[in-house]
Amino acid sequence: HGTHVAGTVAGNGDASAGARAGVAPGANLIGLTVSIPEEVTSDLEDGYIQGLEWVYEHSRPGANPDNIRVVTNSWHSTVDEYDPNTVLTQVIEKLTFENNVISTWSAGNDGRDDPEGKELTTSGQGNAPVAIMVAAYERDGSAVTDFSSRGRVGANHTYPDVGEPGR
Repeated sequence: HGTHVAGTVAGNGDASAGARAGVAPGANLIGLTVSIPEEVTSDLEDGYIQGLEWVYEHSRPGANPDNIRVVTNSWHSTVDEYDPNTVLTQVIEKLTFENNVISTWSAGNDGRDDPEGKELTTSGQGNAPVAIMVAAYERDGSAVTDFSSRGRVGANHTYPDVGEPGR
């Protein structure tokens, strides 16, 4: 999955003779794996916070040798409304406001459970106002996939901001 997302971000288009390059084909990527000790797997969110804190520390103004400008997150820990009090939201906002780093977030994969959009199925992290939430589109871009979360109908603050290939 990480390879697919990396290609969507920075693929050079060679595999499709240039027809399908990533959105930033010249970008340099830093792969970050979050490792959680077995004894604390019940609190996976701690690992996510540690990963984002690593990005924060390595993207501070004046201390950003890799020129980190965007952090992509093809995961989320909650399906929820925006909550400014969660630690994850606070780290996302610190990245944006203090380090000028944009964060993108998966909308989630709960769309097939509620295709009419009666319930909230999108990412709590993606619903943060400073975040960019991404829905999964069909390979040809013709539609949102059946599994992608879409938000709750009538609550546009829960809708994904953009769609990218996800099938």
